[in-house]
Amino acid sequence: QAESLANKHKQYIFSKFVYSKFINNKLISQENEEMYLSWYYYYEMELILEKVGFKNIIYQEAFFKNENHMIFTGEN
Repeated sequence: QAESLANKHKQYIFSKFVYSKFINNKLISQENEEMYLSWYYYYEMELILEKVGFKNIIYQEAFFKNENHMIFTGEN
């Protein structure tokens, strides 16, 4: 069972999961998990890295697991 709430303006997703284990149609155990996931755009991430002291920041894009990913490298 899963439930998610996305806020595009504050750039986060809140997800709530319930994992259940059944044996012979009998509930044996249950586990709840909550997860907050924030995302940043290119210029925001670059600014964050600069503010914490990184220099010569290089940005690359990579495609894996059927998604585009941003990769930042820099010197501190």
